[in-house]
This record gives sequence, structure tokens and C-alpha cells, in this order.
Amino acid sequence: GPPRELTDPPRLDEPPAFGWLRRAPGWLALAAVGGVLWVLGAGASAGRSTIALGEWNAMVVLPDGSAYETVVSFPSAFTQRGIPWNSRLLASHRVHVDGEPLALWIDRPRYAVEATWDGQTIGRVGDPGEVGDRFRSGRSLFAVIPASDPRKEHILELDIRGDYGQGGLLGPVVVG
Repeated sequence: GPPRELTDPPRLDEPPAFGWLRRAPGWLALAAVGGVLWVLGAGASAGRSTIALGEWNAMVVLPDGSAYETVVSFPSAFTQRGIPWNSRLLASHRVHVDGEPLALWIDRPRYAVEATWDGQTIGRVGDPGEVGDRFRSGRSLFAVIPASDPRKEHILELDIRGDYGQGGLLGPVVVG
């Protein structure tokens, strides 16, 4: 059947994705959230598109080193797609935008993600290429996209690694 979207509520035993905002002074938290919304919203007001990306071509690399191709969409957890939580997912998406894209937002990765835009690494939380606690993070990723020809088709690639019994992206992937 068609892929299911993530409908599970967040777990209460997990640290909040934006816990640092709660600890930050009010003005700093407001400025941080406002900055993200402004960058993503500025694109829309300047005639640019802000898009959430749907289906991705992906390669699942299993812990034993074997691999297979599949199609995934986000948000979703690995286990919802039948992917073992300790696997590595290499996902690729062709992106067409009106005007020049400004930023990338990946919400709530579990537990490491690296983003590449047209072959250039633009951001990372955790380290998908390594194994162990010190290479994992539950923080969201906000990355500035390098300037390029706005008429060009772009390739966005994500390298995602799960851990702690979970894997995947629990929030949307947005380009704007």
C-alpha cells in the first residue's frame, strides 16, 4: 500500500527537540524562532517557493553491510517503513524551486543526519558515518543553501543513521 505518515505523538521520555529554547532568555528564543520563520517565509514573500519534500529515492544499508533500494517519505520513523532502527538511510531528492532556495530545515532527526546540496555538504547534526553515543544528536538541522543558478535542478541528499531503538526523521524536510 501507500506509505503511511507519522502519526505517533512525541514520546514524553525524550528530550524536547527545542529544549535549548526553553532555557534561553525570552528575547533570544524569540529571535531564533523568528529568524528561521523569516528565512523560510522571506522566500515565499519574494516570489520563491517554500516546499516540503515528499517521496525520496533511498538506499537502506543494513547493519550487516547488505543494502537495498526503496522509496521513503518524511516525516517517518525507520520502523514504520520496516527499516531496522540501526540501519543507515541514504536518500536523494531532485528539487525544483521558483527562484533561488535560501535554506533547509530538517526537523527532529533520529539520531544523525548530514545534508548535501548539489554535492556540497551544507549541514550535519550527529555523524551518520560513525557508531556510538557521542556521534548522535536529537537537534534539528537548519542550513543555509549556497547561492546557485535558480533555474537549475538541484539534488538534495540526506545520510541518516538511527540509534537508541529509533531512526528516521520525525519532522518535515523543508526547502525555502
